[in-house]
Amino acid sequence: MIDLIEKYIGIGESLVTISAIIIGGIWTYNNFIHQRQNKALIDFTVDVVFHQFQEGYWIVELVGIIENKGKVQNKIYNFNFDLASIDHNQPVNLNPEYGNQVNFPNIISEGSFLPKRSEYFFNEPGLTNKYSFLAKVPKSASVIIMHSWFSYSDGKHSHSAEITKKVPNKPES
Repeated sequence: MIDLIEKYIGIGESLVTISAIIIGGIWTYNNFIHQRQNKALIDFTVDVVFHQFQEGYWIVELVGIIENKGKVQNKIYNFNFDLASIDHNQPVNLNPEYGNQVNFPNIISEGSFLPKRSEYFFNEPGLTNKYSFLAKVPKSASVIIMHSWFSYSDGKHSHSAEITKKVPNKPES
């Protein structure tokens, strides 16, 4: 009788172990494959802030804001931008390369938020980081567009954002 009870206890222990392995596998699949908790969850936006009109130019701050809503650190490589404009009295043409969106033919500034001395930036989980670059926009510009993009550490994926803004009228001196 005791042998039979020990046998049932052994079977019960085996079933509990097998169940724990199955439940652990389902939990792992759900968290890391289905919900991608081991991947970055990034909210990326850009802005252009007009600060001062001086000597025929607007001094502007190009801003990239990256919020890491995920549970893992995110490394940012090749964090670049460009700023382009349409000038007053310039024709408003469409660009077939971009699905016939309005063409911004004048490149004002191109660069990187990443300093030359750095290989990458990183964002910790739950934090929002702001990156800035100061540029100048000529008084001839009427509308500007800023594009920005960066690469993820896997080298296969990237993220981009853009914003279009009307250039304010030149303030009266």
